[in-house]
Amino acid sequence: LMSVMAYRGLSSVLQSRDHLAQENRKWRAVSMLFARIEQDLNQLANRPVRDANDLNAAPFVAQAVVRSDHEAMLSFTRMGYPDQASVLAGPVRSGYRLRGEVVEQLLWPAPDAAPRAVPAVNALLDKVAVLEFQYLDRAGAWHAQWPLAGTNHVFPAAVQVVLELKTRERIVRLFALPQLQ
Repeated sequence: LMSVMAYRGLSSVLQSRDHLAQENRKWRAVSMLFARIEQDLNQLANRPVRDANDLNAAPFVAQAVVRSDHEAMLSFTRMGYPDQASVLAGPVRSGYRLRGEVVEQLLWPAPDAAPRAVPAVNALLDKVAVLEFQYLDRAGAWHAQWPLAGTNHVFPAAVQVVLELKTRERIVRLFALPQLQ
């Protein structure tokens, strides 16, 4: 009888430990996603780009709907990564999107897209139900896309990221952007 009770107690402790380790991994991955987005947004560069059709594009572009495998919900030009050598230390085109249940980061080979240029795709977080971006203009109004027609603001004042996990947790983060106008 004592050994059965000891076995059940040990089993319960091991299950609790496994559950806590799984929750820890989930929240660490969420934290890493937000840290990466914050780092990228803090390195914004006011550098217009050329798209694959050789047309001018804004340095900060946001759209609620992604139509192709090479588009992002949010894409922007940022300063290069300081630990990279040579060409990679220059401006980089970066983007984020939700594809299926996975949040992905897209990194284009150069800020100005060559025809048939394909971004590298990095899976950052899985088991995601919702990823939404909202953009705060200088007047204090929120928008679902950027740039706004009829304004000369290259960047919004802030970006709100709404993330809902498949386990129903909803996280909202607000990132103030540097004033680069």
